[in-house]
Amino acid sequence: MKRGAGTATISARFRQHAGGRGARLLFWSACAFAFVMAVLPHPPQVPGEPNDKIQHIIAFITMALLGAWAYPRTTIIRLLIGLSVFGAIIEIVQAIPELHRDSDPLDWLADTLAAGVTLGLVSWWHRRGGVPVEGEVGAALAGRKAASSLSPKEDEQRGTHDSV
Repeated sequence: MKRGAGTATISARFRQHAGGRGARLLFWSACAFAFVMAVLPHPPQVPGEPNDKIQHIIAFITMALLGAWAYPRTTIIRLLIGLSVFGAIIEIVQAIPELHRDSDPLDWLADTLAAGVTLGLVSWWHRRGGVPVEGEVGAALAGRKAASSLSPKEDEQRGTHDSV
């Protein structure tokens, strides 16, 4: 897809903050939250009451996305191994009888598969160069007016024309 005036990529906006302190803080906060929720003896009910596997999948999709954003120079395999080990640690801790939690190897498998599929999609998305966003939304993400609302002369004067 040709990128021109009025087009930005979501990927470019995320990459602008990728690897920053905020991204890393968000990633580690999500990991801490997932761990605490996984080891609480009586965790609070989640709206909609999804089953345990769905909760694991959602948590590890979220952590995989945040991990890829927070550590953009880390290989996908390394992130996957780290998240898989984290899932295994959760299951080992849940085996502690005093926690009154159920340890299930299938939870670890769900964690690993969710992270793996997510990181695979992230890798594919980055190789493609991101997802182009056209028109008003793309222009807003890029911090300028959409090209369709400017005459060619205005576009040139304001410096909003993208070179292809």
